[in-house]
Amino acid sequence: MRLGSKSQKIIGKIREANVSVVVLFSSEDQAQSFLAVALMAKLKMVWVASSGWSLSSTIRQMPGIENIGTIIGFTAKSQPIAGLEGYVRNVLGLLAVQAKRPSTDQSASTCNDNAEADYERQAFQNSCRECSNLTPANASIIHDPLTQRMVYGVYTAVYSVAHALYKMLLCNRTHCKLNTYPHAWQLLKELKTINFTMRNSTFYYDEFGNMNIGYDILTWTVDKNAMPFRTVGEYTGNLTLDADQIQWHTKSQKPESTCLKKCDEGSMAIAKGSQSCCFDCIACPKGTYANYTVFPGTCLPCPESQWSEPGSTFCRPATYLALTWTNNFVITLMVVKAFLVLIVVFVTLLFLARRQTPLLQACGASLSILALAGLATMCCSVFLFVAYPSDLICQLQQPLFASALSICLSSFLVKSLRIVACTAFPQKLGSCTHWLITQGGGLLVLLLLLVQVLFCTMFVRASPLLSQKLATMSITTLTISLSCSIDRIIEFSIMFGYNALLVLISLMCSFLSPKPVHQYNLARDITFAMLIFLSAWIVFIPCYASVTGQDKALIQAAIILFSCLGVLVAAFLPKCYILLFKPELNTPEFFATYLLRGLGQKDLGSERQVTQ
Repeated sequence: MRLGSKSQKIIGKIREANVSVVVLFSSEDQAQSFLAVALMAKLKMVWVASSGWSLSSTIRQMPGIENIGTIIGFTAKSQPIAGLEGYVRNVLGLLAVQAKRPSTDQSASTCNDNAEADYERQAFQNSCRECSNLTPANASIIHDPLTQRMVYGVYTAVYSVAHALYKMLLCNRTHCKLNTYPHAWQLLKELKTINFTMRNSTFYYDEFGNMNIGYDILTWTVDKNAMPFRTVGEYTGNLTLDADQIQWHTKSQKPESTCLKKCDEGSMAIAKGSQSCCFDCIACPKGTYANYTVFPGTCLPCPESQWSEPGSTFCRPATYLALTWTNNFVITLMVVKAFLVLIVVFVTLLFLARRQTPLLQACGASLSILALAGLATMCCSVFLFVAYPSDLICQLQQPLFASALSICLSSFLVKSLRIVACTAFPQKLGSCTHWLITQGGGLLVLLLLLVQVLFCTMFVRASPLLSQKLATMSITTLTISLSCSIDRIIEFSIMFGYNALLVLISLMCSFLSPKPVHQYNLARDITFAMLIFLSAWIVFIPCYASVTGQDKALIQAAIILFSCLGVLVAAFLPKCYILLFKPELNTPEFFATYLLRGLGQKDLGSERQVTQ
């Protein structure tokens, strides 16, 4: 692959990483070729130059190099060498004299001197092509800062090699004990161990071959007529930088390196592709936190009992939220509940006061009062759905409502059976059936209630306590809606499926019973009551499934109150209307079909004939 294509590939990687600072560690020739491609690609950013090309006059003279961006370079520290100018002028003078001597000199010594001078001049010119045109008259180049730095580097290098050879060959001031030619690798190994003083400065190399002289930090100036480089800092173990002296290519602000920027608190560093030092700062996701004092730039998971929001620097325990009595919806529910309880109490007192009237005897005063007691208990159970959850509250919440509902529905079921017996089979009503739907109605209600109590006990025993759930719950949010959840679906379904069965049987019996002619239709009240109740709980199922937490309790409480209101309106409001405003209808003739005074089938049949 050609150098140009390699450079283009590297530039593509730089664009992909979206960096603003690039360190170019290369020789002068490689840097020149790469920067030429970068100029064509209009890549403008901060370039950190290695010592190999940081002082390159060739690169500085490239056309358009001022558009490459800001160049900051590292170069070895230097200091002026006293006597350098005199030495150079003397050498140049000697070379000039040797060049003017005639080559026809007869003396052997003169021939030898000429040959030696020619050799030195040729070697000097070969080692420094730029020096071929030097004369004592134009030797002022030695005052150039770049020349001074280069000379100081050569100067210390020569002294380093000399000290290494001095140590390897076991030399003293007069001679060396060893008369051998060391190999280059031996000399390099010895260089890492030398320690010498030159011009009041101590020099040594580390294990990697780096000298301890340190580095100057330079910035390239834009104006080609001014000094080409400006010293803006140094590195001698510690970095010192005067950034205000740097003329950035971005006029508005200093460019920020993605390799050096620090992520904000609560963020972590994500490497860009394969460039490990180039990264983006991403906020720590929820459930994690960034602790820069322990693991900088890394997001740590929260403990099991704690949680955090995105971009957090710490985790904290979750806050449990529950319904409060100041909640507007809760206040509304409590007002409706109180209103319904007052209505139930009023209807109960009215029925007790008029229990001997034909209407109450026909519909069953005791069964009606049992149904009203169930409705009152259902209304009061709403308190458990809005109270602060606890183990006891959660154990009583669903079972109390289910049991109260069973009392109400069982009473309607017995009344429906009685209506069917009176309307559909008046001539076949035996003494046993007569007793069951009259005096034995309460016993049947008790029996049906005991079945529900059994199902409720199964539900309570199978459901875990709220405190146990909270102790083992995995925290995934900082705010947890505290509510009594339904964990045992099977037991819960059996418990309320039983009530649904009571509703369906009552609805079937009341709906299929014949309508008495010119008499009050008790079956109609039960039919509408069960239809309203059934519709309310059919609507409840999708509503309950679509909400979470506290809203589930609010939805169920609202449906409970709505179904109680529907039953009161459909089953009891017409009877209250007759008792209060239409007493002329409260006669045996208007309820003759439902009045069972006999004890046997014969008496029932004769009584039915009389009433008809």
